[in-house]
Amino acid sequence: MGRYPREARSARIKCIACNAPVVRTVEGEYVCVDCGDTPVEPTESSDPDGEGVEPRPATD
Repeated sequence: MGRYPREARSARIKCIACNAPVVRTVEGEYVCVDCGDTPVEPTESSDPDGEGVEPRPATD
């Protein structure tokens, strides 16, 4: 427990709402360190050939 709490530094993923760093929790979710929003949702995994990926309809 000596390493916790750790400071969130410049992150690759930023929160859309407040531009704060987004960190990955031990549960595997991505959470904003400032507002607590979850801007990233996990998707289904696929193999290298793209099998298992459902195409999304285009949005206008």
